[in-house]
Amino acid sequence: MSRAGVLLTILPAAFLPAACGNAAADLPAQMQAAVEDYLAGRGGLAADNMQVSVDAVQVEGNRAQVEVTIAASNDAAAVMQMVYELEKRSGRWRVKPPLPTEETAPPAAGGLPPGHPPLDAPDAGLPPGHPPLGAGEPAPNPGKNLAM
Repeated sequence: MSRAGVLLTILPAAFLPAACGNAAADLPAQMQAAVEDYLAGRGGLAADNMQVSVDAVQVEGNRAQVEVTIAASNDAAAVMQMVYELEKRSGRWRVKPPLPTEETAPPAAGGLPPGHPPLDAPDAGLPPGHPPLGAGEPAPNPGKNLAM
């Protein structure tokens, strides 16, 4: 093989690890940007006053899990750690919205929230010594003057 042929074979292989290394090194920055975009898009958060830092990243194909620390810019004691699920779509990492859990899901139509006592047993779940519900007249409300 000629010297030029050897160089053409070796040169692309020499740059491949550098290119992959840059992509791997850039991954935490991409994940941080995705989390910051997600926080900025949520209402009621002062995302511009938050500092996000990536602690760990696990990637499986186009899905990832990222552990981040979020600190308030103006309060050193206001720090929390979060885990986000991300998905790569159209070449960009995006935070997947959290799925509702039993604690956060609204009750089914006509249903009761988890832990609510059954309606057919109105006295169930009352503290010891509590008078039965519906017994006697309702207690007066001292905060309102009912006589007008």
